[in-house]
Amino acid sequence: MGGIRDGYLFERKTAARVTRQDQFTDIYGGTSAIDIRVTTWLTVGEPSIVDDYYYDASSGKLLAVTENSTVNGKATTKIIQANKATGMQIPDFSKGGTLTFVDTEPVFVPAGTYPDASKYTLTGVGTIWSAAGVPIPVQIIDNTSQMSVVMKLVAFG
Repeated sequence: MGGIRDGYLFERKTAARVTRQDQFTDIYGGTSAIDIRVTTWLTVGEPSIVDDYYYDASSGKLLAVTENSTVNGKATTKIIQANKATGMQIPDFSKGGTLTFVDTEPVFVPAGTYPDASKYTLTGVGTIWSAAGVPIPVQIIDNTSQMSVVMKLVAFG
């Protein structure tokens, strides 16, 4: 799957896994698409699961999800069409909720140090930090799932 890197890379770590999220521009089924790739390593070594979420570039609607998994060296691929992908969407931080400025504070992420990052709360989502000169959040704490997930910017460009 080819694509032009377009946007961001987030990485989050838990005790049992590392998850990385990339965004690309691509074509899916003849439609210009945004591909959000989520790579999860359950152990050190090769990725255990690579999910590609294809969204229509003009409407933002989910087109399909492809899931490539490797278990004990055996690779499998599954394609899930949008009408069967209920509950599989990546959280959309651009819709809903009220964005409230809290304060500025230093944020330290793999992409750099941002001494005057703006901290916001977004109702129903969590906390977002932005920094001057960076077109995407530098850190997000997502409180929409059963546990709090911290995403830190690794790179963009």
